[in-house]
Amino acid sequence: MPMEDEIPTWAAIPWEDGISREELLEFRIWQLERRPEDVEVALEWLQAARVRNKERFDKTHRLRPKPIREGDWFLIYDSSLENQHSTEKKFVRHWFGPYVVVTVHENATYSLRELDGTLLKLSIAGKRVKYFRRCTTIHVGGIAKLITTR
Repeated sequence: MPMEDEIPTWAAIPWEDGISREELLEFRIWQLERRPEDVEVALEWLQAARVRNKERFDKTHRLRPKPIREGDWFLIYDSSLENQHSTEKKFVRHWFGPYVVVTVHENATYSLRELDGTLLKLSIAGKRVKYFRRCTTIHVGGIAKLITTR
């Protein structure tokens, strides 16, 4: 392995059959003396790998295609139903709303208000909301025209 070329491990020690107890102890003492350095190097590698993985994840995974802005309309998912396994939850409303976004927080939570202006007490997590598509029907000259707004 390429890492073992830089950081000696048990596999990289020059093992031989018939090695003396003194040589084994010498190898073990050498390993124990190097341990703080090895742990420091391993931590640096681990942190760099985590940063790379986070950057890759952030590039490839999106919760929704468009960023959420203040004034957007949303429905809220009732996540309390997820841990219930009865058949009664099949007929219970899962989505509530619509609500309007008041504040977009940096930690992917949102302050919402009802349509009458009443603020919700708690911030709502981004994974519990979905866009509410407002539809209005306009009658023009006897023809109903459907307009969808965001």
